[in-house]
Amino acid sequence: MRHAVAVLCILGLVGIFGLAQDDEITVWQLPEGANPGAMDWNEVDGLFVSLQNPLGIGILEPATGILRTWNTGASPGEFVKIGDRLLTSHFFEGEISWLNTAAGTLSYFELPSSGARIARLVNADPTLNTITLCYLDWTSGNVGQFEPTSSGVVDVHGLSPRVDVLVAIQKSVTPTTVAVSAQYHPYDPNLPPATQFVPPTVTQPFTEWELFSPQEPSLAVACTSDGRIWVSCSAGEPLQALSPWNHEVLLYDLPGSPWVFSLAPGPDNEVCYLAQDTTGAYSVGVLEGQSGDVSRWLLPGASDPVNLRVIDGELWFADRELGAICRLTPWTSTLTRWVTGSEDGPLYIVAGDPGEYWITNERSAQIVRLRLP
Repeated sequence: MRHAVAVLCILGLVGIFGLAQDDEITVWQLPEGANPGAMDWNEVDGLFVSLQNPLGIGILEPATGILRTWNTGASPGEFVKIGDRLLTSHFFEGEISWLNTAAGTLSYFELPSSGARIARLVNADPTLNTITLCYLDWTSGNVGQFEPTSSGVVDVHGLSPRVDVLVAIQKSVTPTTVAVSAQYHPYDPNLPPATQFVPPTVTQPFTEWELFSPQEPSLAVACTSDGRIWVSCSAGEPLQALSPWNHEVLLYDLPGSPWVFSLAPGPDNEVCYLAQDTTGAYSVGVLEGQSGDVSRWLLPGASDPVNLRVIDGELWFADRELGAICRLTPWTSTLTRWVTGSEDGPLYIVAGDPGEYWITNERSAQIVRLRLP
């Protein structure tokens, strides 16, 4: 991504590419109040998704429409799948649960701080050889790393999934593609990132660093493959990059001093972000973690972009108010939108099989698959 971004950002293309041919979407309707959220795709099992009705983590088999749901005992947030283990965040309980689908067991780990509110949960080991997860605690202002060596005390035995059958409906959606303004901000060697040392608090299996204020909670955390933990920032504040092995934090000032509310790791240790500047305009940016160079693209017409993901070098996100699935292609500086309707409230996007993308529509209680030719 790095070379293409650096070259094409300078071009700053502006224009309208017009309409493209229809693409296929398949919709699985869930019960009212399902509020589907975070997802994970596995080509063997299917689509894992967090649900509120039925409560728990569901597994949808697209070919059959069978939805199996494991009750997590509390409202599930973001989760990480490692083998047969599902590690799930529970915001109000301040817990992370460990569900073993093969054994039918469930264990709970309470966060160290009293009244913890766990807002995000992301995988910090891309090899999946260890359980190493990162999270935000809005109560304490801490960024945490969760590294259990076992499931600990099993709280629930004999779990079996609820089984439902969903009907799939195929539709078509017409994408629109526009060229967007690209900007390139090279690193200034006279303004290197400031450095801080933040001592950790260790309460096995948790390690925590105080990196933000609970009064202005950070909204996103991301882990790049070099092991650094990135934390989003309020307007005018720097983006923070923590090296957990030496507790050093680098503070990166971003062009325009934006409010950063979503982060995603890139393929070459870049950190990508969604942000809003002081004028209210939204943009997608890429910070090269090694060089400090920043590339960014303005998002014309964006209303409520959320949950950035990097898939095959492209930057995907949902726009909740537009009811749109969005893709920014850095090497062409183009923004493509698939608009399904503002009542849908798309929330998360993940890649499926080649050419397929999964979306959760929170408001309309739908699981959607977008298939591109």
